[in-house]
Amino acid sequence: MPHNPDPTRATIGRPAPRDDVRHHSFRHRRSQGERWSAYLPDQDEAAHLAATFGATLRRLRTDRGLSVRGLASRAMVAHTTVLRLEAGLRRPRPVIIEALANALDPHDPEPAREALTRAAGGSLRPDTERGVRAHHRRVWKVVEERGLMGALVRHVAVLVAAGEGDR
Repeated sequence: MPHNPDPTRATIGRPAPRDDVRHHSFRHRRSQGERWSAYLPDQDEAAHLAATFGATLRRLRTDRGLSVRGLASRAMVAHTTVLRLEAGLRRPRPVIIEALANALDPHDPEPAREALTRAAGGSLRPDTERGVRAHHRRVWKVVEERGLMGALVRHVAVLVAAGEGDR
């Protein structure tokens, strides 16, 4: 516990200023922002992404009668992610394309995955270990919140009993 120079003020339960993330140096926060902004498309690329990837995603989504929030919920991504991808404001990543393809057609996601990957072209952003882990954490959080773990276990048990769990 840090030294408390003023014993009349209680510090129990409050973090010391140096432990608070807001007190990181401006240089540290700025360098993190600069790295993240490197993944943002410039205006020309954003227009191209909106016309190719965004249009393809919107067409696939509307063909299946899904809203932005409906697709996001099924893909277990934020609805703003879908909005930004459709508008060309973000470069897609393979893990997100896979989640969207599985949400668009759970029984045969391959055609949707191929169409989205083709539409992304050279703007496809590589996956990072951290990004994949973050998406997997989000999926597990949604599974736990929605109480889907029991249904998932029962589904796997049926597949194993049918001999399809060995793949």
